[in-house]
Amino acid sequence: MQYHVQWFYSLQAISLILFHLNLTGIKTLCYNPRSHQVFAGTTAGYVACWELRTMKPLWEARVSPNVIYSLQHLQHDASTIVVGGIDGVLRVLDQNTGEVLSSCVTDISAVSSSLENTSPGS
Repeated sequence: MQYHVQWFYSLQAISLILFHLNLTGIKTLCYNPRSHQVFAGTTAGYVACWELRTMKPLWEARVSPNVIYSLQHLQHDASTIVVGGIDGVLRVLDQNTGEVLSSCVTDISAVSSSLENTSPGS
């Protein structure tokens, strides 16, 4: 039962942080329990990071000109986060600064042509 109470208060804290900041159009959230940070991706291409132990924002960066749909970290990693958006670019960010460390452009034409060549039952 104590876990549920702590989780409820954590959700309240995140809600309070998001309410008091001017970060609008939040599309996705990701929490990293290893670093105690929560990340938000927005419809305007921004990614923001908050430290939950101090309840303070750490950084905000525009990493894409388009919507950020997904944020993900590796289970035992407290240094990087992967960001994906509608532009088809995967970006690896430094969790502590928001700096883009690397990016990978997906080839959408290769995906669509391989889907066209695949028929049901073949």
